[in-house]
This record gives sequence, C-alpha cells and structure tokens, in this order.
Amino acid sequence: LDRQSVVVATKVDRLKRGERARALERIRRALGLDHEADLLAASADTGEGVRELWQRIEEFLAAG
Repeated sequence: LDRQSVVVATKVDRLKRGERARALERIRRALGLDHEADLLAASADTGEGVRELWQRIEEFLAAG
C-alpha cells in the first residue's frame, strides 16, 4: 500500500521559537525524515497548525 503520512508534533506552544525549530529538527533526525517529509507543528491550546492538520485530513479522505 502506498500511504501518505504526516507527523504531527503537538504542544509546540510550550516551546520558544528557537527551541521549537531545534525540537522539530530532532524529530526529523530521530524518525529519519528528510526535509520534504510532512512534519506539522500543532497546538490545540493556541490553534496553531490545527487548520492545516484538518486540511491534510480532508485531502486524504477526499483522495479516498
């Protein structure tokens, strides 16, 4: 099966901008993701990234 995946890093509102960039890079390295891979930063508290996440889910479901 050819599946598209998106990794979502949650609780990013708890990190300062510089820390966030470093944390996302650590996640990329730990999971072996290249810079083309989908890695979204999201926070339910602030809403950051949530709209984009739902958009990705809708696109996935529409592609069916």
